[in-house]
Amino acid sequence: MSLGIFNAMRSVESSLDYHLDRQGVLASNVTNADTPNYRSKDLVFSESLTSASSLIQTMEGHVQGSENPRYQVLTSREPQNLDGNGVRLEKAMAQLAGNTIRYNQGIELTRKKLGLLRYAATAGGR
Repeated sequence: MSLGIFNAMRSVESSLDYHLDRQGVLASNVTNADTPNYRSKDLVFSESLTSASSLIQTMEGHVQGSENPRYQVLTSREPQNLDGNGVRLEKAMAQLAGNTIRYNQGIELTRKKLGLLRYAATAGGR
């Protein structure tokens, strides 16, 4: 018999996994901001690939595999600098900050849900 009390936790867990993996991809953009011929990358859900018109897979080897098949790493088609680098540092830093905020919100939501479960398990703290 499934009580369903942890269903909401599964979606939060999924979101935390996504944002953690995306943090690594976005951090690599910042790290490679001065690397010639490097193109910025982003992590997108597979269901969202049709709406990701600014992102393409340029070669089979360029899309890095992910441990979770629900999302993929895509390479950007944005204009590049003279050295071939396509990373815009300001945009990369903003994406990184936004992803961090969403990850932290997921952590806070998890804390609150677990606090409610702890409260219920201890009969209201008695």
